[in-house]
Amino acid sequence: EVSVDTLEGGNAVVKGKHIIIATGSDVKSLAGITIDEKRIVSSTGALALSEVPKRLVVFGAGYIGLEMGSVWGRLGSEITVVEFASDIVPTMDGEVRKQFQRSLEKQGMKFKLKTKVVGVDTSGDVVKLTLEPA
Repeated sequence: EVSVDTLEGGNAVVKGKHIIIATGSDVKSLAGITIDEKRIVSSTGALALSEVPKRLVVFGAGYIGLEMGSVWGRLGSEITVVEFASDIVPTMDGEVRKQFQRSLEKQGMKFKLKTKVVGVDTSGDVVKLTLEPA
């Protein structure tokens, strides 16, 4: 049983055998990259896009970024994930992580591991990224 304060100032009690509390996530900003929620979006902004983007680059191969990439990929976007580390989802078991990455690659997702974003140019019709080896 969980007691929840509502936005209207009231209170609601939720009962259940199992309750999941998903409080959301904080967006991690990167130096020199401004999230405008139009062309460069957070995970929240990605949920609010009005049309399916032709191409989408996801910065970071954590759970939320991969979930967003997977959703937009299934809707028709070409997805590339740029990750500084050598693996996706570093907290995941190694063998599970490998199988997970293979599954995402079968969906058409591309990965650039051990890669960092060093620049973003939004002056033209498309966003251009400058990448370097991590």
